[in-house]
Amino acid sequence: FIAHKGAGEGRAPENSQAAVEAAVRDGFGFENDLRLTKDGRFYISHDAKKDISRLPSFKDALALMRPGILYKVDCKCGGAGLDQIIRELKETDAVKRGGLLAFNISRPDDCRRLVREVPGVEAWMAMGCHRDRKYDIDKEAARLIALLKEGNSKGLSIGWNEQLCTKEFFDKLNDAGITIDVWTLNDVRTAKKAINYGARWVSTDAPRRLANEFPPANPL
Repeated sequence: FIAHKGAGEGRAPENSQAAVEAAVRDGFGFENDLRLTKDGRFYISHDAKKDISRLPSFKDALALMRPGILYKVDCKCGGAGLDQIIRELKETDAVKRGGLLAFNISRPDDCRRLVREVPGVEAWMAMGCHRDRKYDIDKEAARLIALLKEGNSKGLSIGWNEQLCTKEFFDKLNDAGITIDVWTLNDVRTAKKAINYGARWVSTDAPRRLANEFPPANPL
């Protein structure tokens, strides 16, 4: 499970350093939204903030990388932040210390550049689903696989949609070597369905509660 926004679950504020540290101690992956100020400073927050003095930085989060832990970075800083992302990654030993570092990035060119310049990281593409849209499973899977391959992307981070998120759809992506992360699932029934269909990761606001329903608690 991936602790969405650190998933403080009442123990700590979401996206806080304390929430992320608790998630890592409990053996969960964690997710943050990465934002950039006008003067070029990264900060971690689900929403844009004017006062970032108490918010964790990107390097604070990178320092928590551990073997067996996934850190998913949802890039909200656009292409302008890619140079700085690469620079800060090269200044740390986060990748060398183990764990998996995956970035949700929308442009294939940026995905290719990131994995080329920082070996050991993965580029994922995020996709929200339209609830009222009719999807052709074969065509949508083929379209996404082509797009992911174009960007050397290893994963698809997808918002759960009952119409598109079927075993057939997941099988097609898995067969193409694509890792699937589903967000944001907080009920046990849907989380079990996603995992049974072939999702490798489930992003959730309640990782501890869901983990109790899975034997073993949180297989990595």
